[in-house]
Formats: sequence, C-alpha cells, structure tokens
Amino acid sequence: MELMHAMRESIDNAAESGIVAWDCKFDEEVMLVPSGLFVVGDNPMQAEECSHAGLNCNYFCRTCHVGGMKEYKESEVGYNSIFTEGNLRTPEETTLQLLQRQLEFRDSISSSLINTLVELGKKLRKRDAGQLALAESEVRAKLEKELEHLLQSRMHHDTINPLLGMDGLNIHLDTPTEILHTVLLGVMKYFWGQTVFLLEKAKLLTIFQTHLGSLETDGLNALSLNADYICHYKGGLIGKHFKSLAQIMPFTVYDLVPKSVLDGWTTIGELVILIWHTKINNTESYLAVLSRKISDFLNVTAQCAPSILISKLKFHFLVHLPAFIRRFGPVIIFSTERYESFNHDTCTMFVRNDTIKHIATGGYWYDADAERWVQGGPGVVTFLEDHPEHARLLGIPNENLADPGTGTILTTERSKRDIIPWEINSLRRNTQEEPFPKSFSYSLLPGDFSCDLVSMNIRRWMGMLSFKTQSRRRCTFACVIAGKIPTTIYYQTHIGCIREILISTTTQRTVAFVALQVFSIMPACHPLLHLPCLVLSDKELVVSGMDIVCAVNLQHNCLDAKCTDLSTKHVWQERTQTDQTTSIIEHRPSPHYLLNTFSIHNYEHIHSLLPESLRETPLRVADPGAVQKAAVKQMQGKRLAKKSGGEVAILPNDEDVVQPAFDHGSKKQAKAKTTGKKKQQQQLLQQRVCPILFSSHHHTFTSSRITGPHPFTEA
Repeated sequence: MELMHAMRESIDNAAESGIVAWDCKFDEEVMLVPSGLFVVGDNPMQAEECSHAGLNCNYFCRTCHVGGMKEYKESEVGYNSIFTEGNLRTPEETTLQLLQRQLEFRDSISSSLINTLVELGKKLRKRDAGQLALAESEVRAKLEKELEHLLQSRMHHDTINPLLGMDGLNIHLDTPTEILHTVLLGVMKYFWGQTVFLLEKAKLLTIFQTHLGSLETDGLNALSLNADYICHYKGGLIGKHFKSLAQIMPFTVYDLVPKSVLDGWTTIGELVILIWHTKINNTESYLAVLSRKISDFLNVTAQCAPSILISKLKFHFLVHLPAFIRRFGPVIIFSTERYESFNHDTCTMFVRNDTIKHIATGGYWYDADAERWVQGGPGVVTFLEDHPEHARLLGIPNENLADPGTGTILTTERSKRDIIPWEINSLRRNTQEEPFPKSFSYSLLPGDFSCDLVSMNIRRWMGMLSFKTQSRRRCTFACVIAGKIPTTIYYQTHIGCIREILISTTTQRTVAFVALQVFSIMPACHPLLHLPCLVLSDKELVVSGMDIVCAVNLQHNCLDAKCTDLSTKHVWQERTQTDQTTSIIEHRPSPHYLLNTFSIHNYEHIHSLLPESLRETPLRVADPGAVQKAAVKQMQGKRLAKKSGGEVAILPNDEDVVQPAFDHGSKKQAKAKTTGKKKQQQQLLQQRVCPILFSSHHHTFTSSRITGPHPFTEA
C-alpha cells in the first residue's frame, strides 16, 4: 500500500497528458489514455486495498455488507443471507467510516500514523515518581504538533487509502474474486481436507490411491496426478494439484464417500469448468448457468457441513463471481495464478522481458533519431519461429509453430522407419468389406493422393507415434473428436478411439490416414456421476489427420461394470521402467465408458459435440429452502448442546434430510474432553492406591534424564 500514492499519481499524470503509440493495424499514431480497470491480489491484499478488516471481522465481505454477529449468522435470516449478495459497499461510505474509526474498517496507511500518536499520548500522560503529570492541554498541543509534522503539509484525506478516491475506480467493485486462493486453495481445499478425513477414518485411503493411479490421463492436460505424491503429501498440495483433482475426483470416490460428498465433487467439477472459461459466446446464458451452479454448490456444502459456510467465509465470495465476470469478462483475465511464479522477480526484469517480446514479435517503437516508427528486421521478427525454445523461455505460446496434421514417425528396435505394406494395415481391412470410405474423397489429402485402391496398394506407408490436431495439440493413440465427417445427408462429428496412424513415404510428416473405432453416445447421462455415457461400437472409420479436432478424456465405467479386481504395473521414473510395482484396478471387459466433461482442456469442443439434453445436469439439491432450514436447526442444536454440556441434537432420519457428512469436529472435541477427564480420574485413583509407585517412577525418570541420555534421543 505504500506504493499506491505513487501509482495513482503516475496514472493520473499519464491520463492527463496521454501516451502516444503506433497502431500497427491502421498504420497511424494513436493516443492512449490509461485508467484503473481492476486491482488483483489474494483476499488479504484485496481487503487491505479496500480498507477492510478482512475475513476475521463480523462483516467479512469487502464487496457487500453481508455478515453480523455469530448468533445472527446462525439464525435463519443471517444464514440465508450468505447465499446471496448483500447491499454493495461504496468508496464514499468507506471513507466516512474510516474518519469515524469504525472497527470493520482498517486503513493500513493511516494506521501507522494513528499508532504513533497513541504511543506518544501514552508516554506524555505517564507520570514518573516525584514528577507532576502534564496538563491535558499541553499533551494535546504536543500531539497536534506531532501530527502536523507527520502530515508534512498534507490534508487528512491524503493520509488514507488513495484508491478510495481514484477517478474511474470503485475499489469495492474493482477487486474481483481471485480464483486461485478462493476456489483452488479455498473451497476446494476445504472439501479435499474433509474428504481425506472421511477416507482415513474409514481406512479407505489406500483404495482411493489405487483408483487415482488407475485413471486414464490422455486428453486431460493434467500433469499433477501422481497418486503416490498426492496421498503422501495430502496436507501440502498446491493450486496445480487441486486443479488436476477437480477434473477426476468423482471417478475415484464414487463408492468411498456418502452421496452428498460425491454430489459436492461433481458440482465442483462442473463449476471449475465454467470458471476456467477463456471465451464466453453468450454472456447472459453463461452467467445464468454459472449462478445456478454456484447456488447448487453452496446448497450441497450446507448439506455436507452446515457450519462451514460461516467459518470458512470464502464460500460467500463465489456469489459475487457473476457480477465480476459481467464487469470484466472471463475470470482467467483477473486471475493471479499466472503471476504466482514471478513473486521474486523485479520490475526491471519484467520490463526487459516485455521489451524483448515486443520487439521479437514485430512490435513498433518510436526512433527519435529517424523521427519515425520502426520495427525489427526480418531476421529479428522470424527468430522465434526458427528457435521455438527461446519462445518458450519468454512465455510465448508456440502452438502456431506446428501445423495440424503433422506428426512424429513411429520407431522400433529393428528400424527407425518401418515400412507398413497396405495389405496388412487396418485401413486396408476397413476397405475390403465395403466401398472406400467417403472421408477419403472429402478429406484434405496432401500432395497428389488419389482415392483408388490400386494407388493405395503400391504406395509405401509408415506408422506414426503422434500428430497435431486442429487445436494444435499433440495427440497419440487416444480417444479423439473427429469433426465434419461427411455422411449421405450431412456432416457429422464422432468420438473415436485411434487404432492406427499412417504417413506416406512420399510426404514429409503429414498424416495421411487415421483409423478410428467409433463410440456411440447414449441418450441419458449417468444417474450418479451426471456424465455422458458412451458405448464402444464395432463401427470403424477412416479419416485424415486434418479431420481430428482434439483429444478427449474417457474413463472406464467401473461403477456399473463393478471393477474391483486388482493387478500390478511397473513404476516409471525418469522415463525408465523400474522393478517397483504398484496396484491398479483391472477393468472388466465392458464397452461402456464415461465422457469426462469435467476436463478443462478442449471443453468448448466437447460441449458442442453433445446434444442439448446432455449439456445441462440436474440440481443436486431440489429444495434449497429445506436444506438451509435443516442446517440452521443443526447449528442451533450444537450451540445449545455446547452451553448445556450435553450431546449434539441429531436431525431426524428423514429421507428428505441429508445427514451432515463433514460435521465431525464437535463429536471429536467432546470425545477428547471426555477421554481427558476419564484419564485424569484414573490417574488420581492410582495415586491414591499406589503413591509409592508413582513416586518411584518419577524419581527414576528424573535420574535417567540427569545421568544419561533421554530415552527418546540418540546417544
């Protein structure tokens, strides 16, 4: 906050004079007038920027006036208010409250000045022995003189948060909810901790680790799913781990946790997909779905742990996300996740890197000597295309450096480039029983390829290990989306499993044909996991490499197939197979699979593929009012039991009332208190019965501690 005065002054000066730049699209000079858009940071930093006391005060939200005393938040009216936006705060109101020194407001800039005056006042009013105390008028005069010295000819308004009065900036509405610390390291971390507690309590953590290690990761783009690491360091995971877990948790706990907890994880998966959107086509439709999903997630949380919504206050921050998205665009724009790795870099390093990127990517700058706008020469502008490793170091995406349909040739131990005769490959087998697939004549085939079987038979082919899809991502033998495949009437998009990839010896790296085994999409989602169900059919399809849109993540439907048998596989370390083995689930023979729509990667393509009936999932909580009312009754019962020292009132076992799965703290605390009291009574009884034994034991322990090493330390 010490830099905010200088930052505001710099922006105000630049806005007043303007910044002259060059528009490379229209080839003309333009003037930029900067203004504050939003201020990013984690929740404590944003609270300080709003001159708010943060999550520890009763009115905990920096954006609205939700909250109150604990008794109020546990009441029906106060508890229901957490699920909605309250009256919005304004900078003018905050400034007035700061001058009146309200407790829920805290200004870090003026606090140091006030603390200095308070300490000086205490020192002046302190009376030493044998001396008279200073008169109050004299104390006040000295304090005013010190205040004038501290202000340094500034007005009182200049000593408070400069962001409160900044032109074009409403600090309460322009500090948007930050998803790294609020979602991944906030609400999701809470769910993870409570879920792990349930698994450990039921001794199911080993089974969870086996499930996690057995998942298919192709198409996920989630590199942080090491089952051994996640389960061993379950209490020390960071954002990238939670981002990966959000995409696969329902597949690992479907038979290990209560249904309410599973509903929480499926809702988290859908919520993370919506939050991590990079492009919003229809804002109103998107915000309606997002608001509905946030409300449903909060209701599921109230089922699992009613009190967590008033003890872990980040849940309420999700309510403001739709308003911030409407104001600024996709959440990824104001996320600090990308900046976390640069905490220790200096501003100078940022400026130099941005200057290099600006020049190397063809940017213009004004040359004072030439008196014109210039850019780098051809060797400079094309340098990154010829050196993709430098582009990666600068943080510039190199997706455009590889064309769709190009790939890597498959190598074997016998030969680096094995020739595959046309008669034995799967593509030839697909063309023997029926006419040549129409996709051959439609696909953008390279070179002078023709479609007759004779030509295909005399050409020489090589297998490929991987290739680039239309989304410019590397794809191996995985499940993919093949788009715009012609049928007799219209173009159709398929989901298929790659069986073979071929490249002609007469071309360089361009994929000629890809053999797919097609999946059929079932008309209804899975009733428990709420995911599209697929069936692997006997139908095979041949397309070109250019027809492959992207890779998708499919998981075997172990829930319905009842896959419980275990097998082992060797562990790979540093691309080397070791002798160490680990347990995995052995899938039963079944053609049924689940399309992982929780996958963040390629979500837009997956969503467009599904029919309308499968794009929207039902609400996990059908009656939010009843859930919130039951949550309030449980919290009030716990408070009354705590005052009376009795047991917590248990909700009636009704089908419409879900028993809380996460509220175990009170029982554990009561058990610990009872155990401690019982142990103390036993010790008192033993001391009365056998005082000599206790005295002798104490003497022996003291003697060993003095004359020799402690029994729990090394000699």
